[in-house]
Amino acid sequence: MRIPSHRTILHWIALLLLLVITYSPKVSGTALTKSLADLSANCRQCTRRSEIVVPMITNSDWVLKAFWTSLAKGFTRATELYNVTSVLMQPVSFSPANEAALVAKAAQNYTMIGTTVADLANVAPAISAAVQNGTTVVTFNVGDLFLAQDNAMNHIGQPESVAGAKMGGRMVALGSTNIVCIMHQIGSAGQTQRCQGANTGALAANSLVTFTTITADGSSVPSLTATVNAYLDANPTTDGIISLSQDVVNYYVAILQTRGQTSTVRLATFDVNLDIISKMASNKIAYCVDQQQVLQGFGTMLLLKAFYMTRGQKLLTKVLLTGPSVVTSVNSGPISCRLDNAQAGCVATLASSVTIGVVGLNPWSISDSNTQQTQYGALNAAREHGVKLKFLDAGTYDLQALSTAVQTAITGRTISALIMPFPSTASGQDFGALADQAAAASIPVFTYGTGAIRGAAKV
Repeated sequence: MRIPSHRTILHWIALLLLLVITYSPKVSGTALTKSLADLSANCRQCTRRSEIVVPMITNSDWVLKAFWTSLAKGFTRATELYNVTSVLMQPVSFSPANEAALVAKAAQNYTMIGTTVADLANVAPAISAAVQNGTTVVTFNVGDLFLAQDNAMNHIGQPESVAGAKMGGRMVALGSTNIVCIMHQIGSAGQTQRCQGANTGALAANSLVTFTTITADGSSVPSLTATVNAYLDANPTTDGIISLSQDVVNYYVAILQTRGQTSTVRLATFDVNLDIISKMASNKIAYCVDQQQVLQGFGTMLLLKAFYMTRGQKLLTKVLLTGPSVVTSVNSGPISCRLDNAQAGCVATLASSVTIGVVGLNPWSISDSNTQQTQYGALNAAREHGVKLKFLDAGTYDLQALSTAVQTAITGRTISALIMPFPSTASGQDFGALADQAAAASIPVFTYGTGAIRGAAKV
């Protein structure tokens, strides 16, 4: 069985923590101001995290747009935790050409870049040119379909077409038969993919559904309002509206309220915030499709920091998915607490209270190099993020004893999360069932080694 490097384990623990720890400055983990390399004064060619400066480029606005302000919280948390620096960059107004110019400018001044990919024609070639000149690029939010063209190291986000399909299918499942998808940012590849995906998902659910995509000027509220009202006047049987962003959905709420159609036209949106959760509770918004944008921001900085500190190690999985998932008034509670854990009923999770179980097929004490590298990576990640580890093992490949040890940790609630391989089921031990058991106990599970082959549905 192939055991991953210790740095891969570090990636997993960092990402796993984001599933366990709520996002609030008052509960951040123990941040180290120095890395092991920083402390090695006599080493040759040390890499120091304080040398890491990453421009984060959006095709929108980091300050004025709520979604992007939320995403920025992710990489801001990462800069605080890892002692690295981010530089915010954005175009004066939405334009793929303007974003491409920012990428080119950043590549002249920095060795690493995090960026969205507004389109294939302008931004992707700019990224590809930067990569060819030695710049390491991670794309986030939008750009999963362009990796072959832009040659970025990784993309972290949701497949927009898949998110769209989930949006459209849900709308039809709730009973809508005449749906309009409103593109408010002309030229945005992500918005195009969302509407196309929603069309596909809706027609897959019911081939008789009427689905229309329209464009509107999202930069002008009067123009946007006029366009939507004109469409609804001309299409009175419309019973479903798909909003493509939390930044414009309130305009559609106001339009439907003014027209007295809140109860007859179902409204859904992409992305989530506390206001949307409140409007779902009052039935002004039916549901939303979430992509966990905070995780996108954090993950981008994590991947680039790890690449720099390890002199080039990276995840070979090109696309890291943060969504999509459907959020309704029924399941929005945990997400609401993640957005603001100062609310009544929310409990903040301190990093120091988190214990991650790390399962080994061999005793952790043996001198096997793969085992020791895995353990070394886990220990370094735990030290960096301020969490505890519980190493679970048994005799060499004694799967029955190992299964018992893992089950005891799950039922005894001695772990907050679990990282484990999925060995062969020939021994009669079903580690997939253990993963399902952990999931039922709200214990997140990551797998390694053969986990991707024999993983349970709830990993």
